[in-house]
Amino acid sequence: MEFVKLSDGNKIPIAGFGTYQLTDREICKKAVLDALKVGYRLIDTAESYAVDLYMNQEDKPVINQIEFNSFNQNFEEEKIMREYNVKPEAWVPFAEGKNDIFNNEVLSEIGKKYNKSVVQVILRWLVQRGIIVLTKSTNVDRIKENFDIFNFELSKEDMEKIKTLDTGSSQFFNHYAPETVKMLNNLHRN
Repeated sequence: MEFVKLSDGNKIPIAGFGTYQLTDREICKKAVLDALKVGYRLIDTAESYAVDLYMNQEDKPVINQIEFNSFNQNFEEEKIMREYNVKPEAWVPFAEGKNDIFNNEVLSEIGKKYNKSVVQVILRWLVQRGIIVLTKSTNVDRIKENFDIFNFELSKEDMEKIKTLDTGSSQFFNHYAPETVKMLNNLHRN
């Protein structure tokens, strides 16, 4: 397991397990217990992911969770976070399967090279960028697969190949659209 040091001095694992949308209490409990058995020590139990980065607050955040995936790589946002000593955390690292990400030719070829799955390539790519990753599954085999990312390293060339997949836009919504801003603002208030 790899760790990142936060600006407040605390250290956390770079790979975590998320529980968002696991609404059945028993299924969630089993998934978390499975994740702990596999080795996860960062469990994210947030009810809502309406996270904003406020740089002028007295109590500045140490982590900011935004969309990071192969198609929306957010390099500029990452750069700004690092300027303020805020650790980036990936929301939806698999883009919820959009754009057939699990069968992407570039990611598949890289996976074959390391004998790893597309999922493992994506997670390793984020970890090598220093981005905290959260995954979620109720399937113990997938939980294990998601955690098995610390025994290989992507080459610079492979990191660059993944960079070519960036579309520069969200896979989910336009962050600048008034209806999106209202929705996120309402989540933040609740």
